[in-house]
Parts: sequence; structure tokens; C-alpha cells
Amino acid sequence: MVSAVCGLAVIGVSLLRSGLPRKVTLIGAIAAGLVVVVVLPPNRLLVRFAEVAGEHELSRDTRIQVWTDTLQLIAAYPVFGCGAGAYAFAFPKYQTAVPFLTADFAHNDYLQGVAELGAVGFAIVAFLVLQMAFTAVRAGAADTFLEGRALGVACAAAWAAILVHSISEFNLYIPANAMLLAWIAGITAGLVPAYRGRTMTSVGDVRFVDVKAVVVK
Repeated sequence: MVSAVCGLAVIGVSLLRSGLPRKVTLIGAIAAGLVVVVVLPPNRLLVRFAEVAGEHELSRDTRIQVWTDTLQLIAAYPVFGCGAGAYAFAFPKYQTAVPFLTADFAHNDYLQGVAELGAVGFAIVAFLVLQMAFTAVRAGAADTFLEGRALGVACAAAWAAILVHSISEFNLYIPANAMLLAWIAGITAGLVPAYRGRTMTSVGDVRFVDVKAVVVK
């Protein structure tokens, strides 16, 4: 719920700053409102929060304990980590929460990423992710073409949602989510943030852009 709202908030802010036509901004606001009302109804949300954790689920307190134990694992391998994919094998030595259950994931992509890759590896991944997120934001605010701005706004919202949701889940360790994020990352990498000052000429249905006026980072 929180990650969805954060994604919608990014869409709203980006639409206001993107310079898109008012009609497009209004349609986007109405669509976001419908998502909140129809897809995320409050009654279902309250029922979900009221449910008691199932037999194979971790409660909120247990997650916090797992995170605390993961910090001990990080302290043991601070620089290069315990190895990519080795969390489930290295964690039992430091596990104090629910010792009768096997904790394959930290239920926090950031903590598990640092535990497996260490400070060095995680810094590299974080740098690339932040670069792509900023690329999406810049494209949504500065791209000359409507399609580029709309695509930038969509990618920025997707990055915001996954980055927030990863605080309490292991999204990137689920193949379907990882493949979807890789697809979004590919789209984001293809965005070319170009400022409105660039020149453009048209010949029929083909548009030619003066590349000397395009600012690419």
C-alpha cells in the first residue's frame, strides 16, 4: 500500500513539473485516484492489517529481529559480504529469531544486499540504480517530446515503488519481480534526457534532432 501510494505521489509531482498539457495531467490525476479507490480499497487494507500472521509468515516483530540478526552477519563480512546468494547458508550462525524456521531471506533487499555483496558490491549496485532513477526523473522533467516525458514519469514512479517496497520484502529475489525490474531498467537506460532548448526539424513524418543541442549524461 505504501509503495503504491509513493509511486502515485511521484507520478503526481512529476506531472506537475513535466510541463505536460493540462489535459494529460488531469487524466493522470483521475487515473491515480481511481487506482487508490478501486484497486486499493480501504476495507481490504484494514482486513489485511488485522490478519494474524500465518504459520509460515513472519510477523512485524520477527522481521525486526531478523533484520537485527542480519546486521550481525553484515558486521562479520563488512567489505565484500558473504557472497551473492549465500545469505541462507551464512545467516543460521547469527540467527536468534525463530530458530525453528529457516530464514532464506532477510525480508529487506537492502540489508540482504549488503550482507551478500558487502559495502563495496552494494555501493556499485546502489550507484547504478540511483543513476537510472535520476535518469528517469530528468527525462520526465526535461525531455522535449511528450512520449519521452511520459515514459520518464512512468519509470520514475516504478523505481519509487520498488525502492520503497524493498524495505520490508525480498522483491528482487523473486524471479518475476526481478525480470520486471530488469525490463524497466532497460527502458530507463534507453531514455535520453534532452532539454527543451534543442532544435528540431520535420520532414514528413520523420523528425530530425540537432544532436549538438542535446545534453546527455
